[in-house]
Parts: sequence; structure tokens; C-alpha cells
Amino acid sequence: FVKHGNEFDVLTFRHDPYWDFWALRHKTQFPYNMYGPFKEKNPTQGKVKKWISKLDPAKLHEVESAFMLMAIYRISKTVGARYSGWGSMEGELEESDCEHVSFHRDMAKRNDARIRLWPVVYCQNAEGFNEQHEAMDRAIGSLKDEAKTIRGGNAVSATSRAEVHGTDGELRGTLKLGANKKKK
Repeated sequence: FVKHGNEFDVLTFRHDPYWDFWALRHKTQFPYNMYGPFKEKNPTQGKVKKWISKLDPAKLHEVESAFMLMAIYRISKTVGARYSGWGSMEGELEESDCEHVSFHRDMAKRNDARIRLWPVVYCQNAEGFNEQHEAMDRAIGSLKDEAKTIRGGNAVSATSRAEVHGTDGELRGTLKLGANKKKK
């Protein structure tokens, strides 16, 4: 995780099986909204799952959007970007879309954010899981501690995410917690 720290502004992960296709966008593997008018132009989900499973886990892979349970954000690249349930690709109609897609597109457009998929299974008992899990837990724990420090002890969970904000451009993160309340 740490060795890739300067290679991304948004870092997402793999899950087996991969199922978050609504948030996924890749120029060739899944370029269109899975519910939109151009959904038939996407490769089948089976082909995309196979592509994801064959990605080199030693590298980060460029995507236009992804989420899959958790993402880590460089907060300086989120400035001015907004979550929205609406989006479009150039030449497409405005349509209902996954909020992560619009947020990632806005981050890339406004702040040149680099969205990456690290094809490491984080949320399942797989080979290397314990080492990966422990490394991620340490990173997440430090993000939570920073949130408490930055917010004077009040980390806020909004829309099922604990958001960690900073103004110095250092790496911060977002962790899906499943709670939508203020934590004290």
C-alpha cells in the first residue's frame, strides 16, 4: 500500500466475486453505465470479472471510476467535486448514474485526479489476506486518528462514509462504515 502512495489520488480494490459494476468505468472494459442506453456496448460482466482477476496485483491500474466496498481519496483532489446520481459521457444523454462515477469524473476534470484499481482482494479470506488486511487496518486507523485530530475529536460519518479531510494535500481517506451518524 505505502509503496504506491504517489501513484494514485483515488484507490479502489478488488473483491471476489467483483460485483460493483455500476461504479466501474474503464475505457475499454466497461465504458458505459450498466443501466444506461448504451449498456449493450459494454463487454459482458463475466468478461470484465475475468479481466479484473488477471490484472497484476503488484501494479495499480487506471480506471475512470470504481468503488467496490472501499476507496481511499487524496482530499486535495476532491476540492470542488460533487457526488451526484446523474452523469453523462461526452455525446450521451444526461442519465441516472452511480454517484461514484460522477464524483470521480468531477475529480478528474477539476483536479486531474488519478483513479486506480488495485486488484488486491481486501475483503475476503484469500492468500495474503491477513498481511493485506493488517496493512489496510493500520492505514485506516491512522486516517481515523487524523480525523479526530483535525475535527477536534469529532469524526463525521456522512452517507455511510467516514470522511477524513485536510487542507495540506496529504493523503486522506474514505471508509465505508455502514453508519450514517455523527461519531464522538
